[in-house]
Amino acid sequence: VAGYGYQFAIDSSGRWRWSVALVTLSVTALVGLVLSHRLAVDFYVIEGRDWSRLAGLVPVALLVLVAPWLGRRRRLALSIVPLLAAGFCLATIRPIDLNVEQKVIKAAVDYMTSQRLLGRPMMANHPWIYFFTHRDRWDRQATPYVTLDNLSSASPGTLAIWENHYGQRLYGNVPVEALRNDPRWEMIYEVESGDGQFRVVMFERRGG
Repeated sequence: VAGYGYQFAIDSSGRWRWSVALVTLSVTALVGLVLSHRLAVDFYVIEGRDWSRLAGLVPVALLVLVAPWLGRRRRLALSIVPLLAAGFCLATIRPIDLNVEQKVIKAAVDYMTSQRLLGRPMMANHPWIYFFTHRDRWDRQATPYVTLDNLSSASPGTLAIWENHYGQRLYGNVPVEALRNDPRWEMIYEVESGDGQFRVVMFERRGG
């Protein structure tokens, strides 16, 4: 669609060309205003604006507007403008960081890595545990959910990764007290977010 619009701009003349210019500037401004919102933890809008995205869009939009009027050599000379704009964006726009839950889960997976536990039989509920451990989220045979039934049938050495987001609701039905008070399961690791709102508790099925 963008290529079709650019070709239309090049082929247009007179009144049509000015119409294309107006549409291009309007779309650029609209996209810039939308992207100017500051984001945190995935897609939550927070107070404040970040105009660096709009600053990166403007040179490209101007190039699209000016290029059809220029000769071939000048077009080649102007080709550096989008490269500079891309460099500006890469230098000023940073990826969104991991949110609170993701950081806690990563800490738990880092512990598993350091203790060489990733190859153990495992059950987990939180989608990001599957992501960080490179497991198939939908393979319930390889990685069952943490449920009372699965806990009862788990073999010795199995890990149960409980967290208070999905641990006793949605995918699971296990309150953490059920694991803490079960002599068949031993807690081996616990990590909590700084605000205390999210935590991961890891248990290991004892032998026998």
